[in-house]
Amino acid sequence: MERDRVGPRGGGTVLGMVDRYGPLRRTICFAVAVIVLLFLARAGVPTPVTQLAFVVFIAMATLWVRGQYVDSLDDHRQWTVPAPAGLALAAVAAVCLALFAFTHRGGLGVVGALAFYLAAGAGVSAARQHEELRVGRLRVRPLPWASRIAVAGAVLLVLGVLALRFVGQPLVGALLILAAVLVLLPPGLAVLAERAIRALCERPRPWIGPTGAAVFVAAATVAYLLAGSWWVPAALVVLGLSVVALVSSTQAEIAIVLAVVALMGITPPHEDVPPELRPGTADPAVIAMGDSYLSGEGASTYFDGTDEGGRNTCHRSPTSWVARAAVELDWRLAFLACSGARTENIMPSGTPSDVYPDPEPQPGEDGTQLDQAARFTAPRMVVLSVGGNDSGFVTISLMCIAPGTCTDKERLWTDALAQLGARLDVMYRAVNAAFPDTPVVVVPYPEPIADNPRCDQVALNPSERAFIRRFATSLNDTVRAAADRAGFFFAEPMRHALRDAHLQLCDPDNRNRPGLNFLALRSVSGIAEQRFNPANWLNNSLHPNERGHAALLRAFRTWYAAQPMPARSGAGAAQATRAEPRDVTPCGLFALTGDGCRAQGQRWAVRQVGQMLLQYGVLGVLTAGGAFAGAVGLFAWRRRHRVGAREKVAYRENGPAPR
Repeated sequence: MERDRVGPRGGGTVLGMVDRYGPLRRTICFAVAVIVLLFLARAGVPTPVTQLAFVVFIAMATLWVRGQYVDSLDDHRQWTVPAPAGLALAAVAAVCLALFAFTHRGGLGVVGALAFYLAAGAGVSAARQHEELRVGRLRVRPLPWASRIAVAGAVLLVLGVLALRFVGQPLVGALLILAAVLVLLPPGLAVLAERAIRALCERPRPWIGPTGAAVFVAAATVAYLLAGSWWVPAALVVLGLSVVALVSSTQAEIAIVLAVVALMGITPPHEDVPPELRPGTADPAVIAMGDSYLSGEGASTYFDGTDEGGRNTCHRSPTSWVARAAVELDWRLAFLACSGARTENIMPSGTPSDVYPDPEPQPGEDGTQLDQAARFTAPRMVVLSVGGNDSGFVTISLMCIAPGTCTDKERLWTDALAQLGARLDVMYRAVNAAFPDTPVVVVPYPEPIADNPRCDQVALNPSERAFIRRFATSLNDTVRAAADRAGFFFAEPMRHALRDAHLQLCDPDNRNRPGLNFLALRSVSGIAEQRFNPANWLNNSLHPNERGHAALLRAFRTWYAAQPMPARSGAGAAQATRAEPRDVTPCGLFALTGDGCRAQGQRWAVRQVGQMLLQYGVLGVLTAGGAFAGAVGLFAWRRRHRVGAREKVAYRENGPAPR
């Protein structure tokens, strides 16, 4: 323990005691809370346990950040992690990350990243608190280096935005932007902010804080007026709050990042596969093949083994309408549908193809879906849902969510649907060959968005919503035409299931509880690099949730009860013809690189993001600058007020300080 003296440089009368090791204890408690939360998130414990751990984490993070802030107001220089502890943390981080690179054990990666964050935060805090840092014989003045680092970060940020806008390749631009935002700008701005706060403590400028706050509010307001949507100003507000966290003389930004990562890394609950969905050696009554709209993607619970990031992400859910139909109708179901499935994942291995991708199983599956279905010889019915992934609907959704208006590229996709019809003919012939006497039911995709000119449930403008409605209609028409050519049944009422139940997005009668997710954040199970990978956090988006699958089940049940389904006796195979794609198609629907439709769409979306960043770049700079100035003014005022109050107490108790 040591004495706490008045004033920024320790002069004055003793007022109390300072706990030298209090900051270290708070940091250890915070680190333990993070590790426990991450461990419980991975372990898949009951939700109340995880919630309790998260509450404890928030409490420890609050104490950790508050202690840093209070110490910064008193201008203590021991409030950061001591130098030996910081160097030890850096060594632990280096060892853990090196071992993770060789062993790929997720726990080592998490511990290494946590240690790195804490060590880096300690280094930045030390740089804020000292005019000169000494490491052995090496002496470093933080302020000049902070200025250079901040300038380098700004340059990388601009280069990253330009790479997105004019190159259209996300990797280079994203790496440059992440290097600027996560590595260079935070420490540079943090040190510059501390120097600005100290300068305002010595020479007050009361107008800086209110002026910065006014600029911040004005920039966000102008962004809202220009964008006509709350998404852009919301992003600017988040940017401004992040800058405030950097200026706050704490490591609040580390606590926020770890909280988000911990939340997204929580393993969702799983269920055991029930007996009726595990046919084993007995032939099932029904075989369900297809993609995510049949497997149940979008739900909150999946069957064990189908939500393993990097292994099997078929996302088969007990709340999928076909799984619930099996329970209600007492079917023995072979549940083969898998999220992300395209036609090549269903067709039997070895099928020759000169134009389309060769058949292949999806990760974690022991064969294509028809390969697996070949084990069963006499099903009563085959249910099939496929075509959405082949049509590029995921890329279309990405383009429409991205800035700009995706209707500019509508012809790119609608003209390419003829290629999907030809591909479905090839696949349907394979299904016919596998099950020539079995009724096959082709399931359409539900219409996702209601025709409502006013809608705040999706970040899409009216023309984009109309485009998605038109494309969904054209997709279903293409699927139905191919099903008719193959002699398959088509469950038409399921196309309108969400509409009839008032569960479409933008339907004013859904009471803000639509049956289809727009943006749904949720991670996957598995190793750490999969659970904490942001690319795996949006899988549930644009898929029916439990309410949507309940509506689909009602529509199917009504259709099934009124539909006679005699055995086909191979008639469908004879009827199946091939719809050749037209020559007017602007791109290859099944080409994944080069000038394929998907590659073109992705480049367009990336360029639109770059265009938006350029367009709103000035407002972003004004927002960040206003937040910086406002926060600097606020924290300088708080520090002056704290020091002034302490000096008044010292004066009352001891009289004027000696000259």
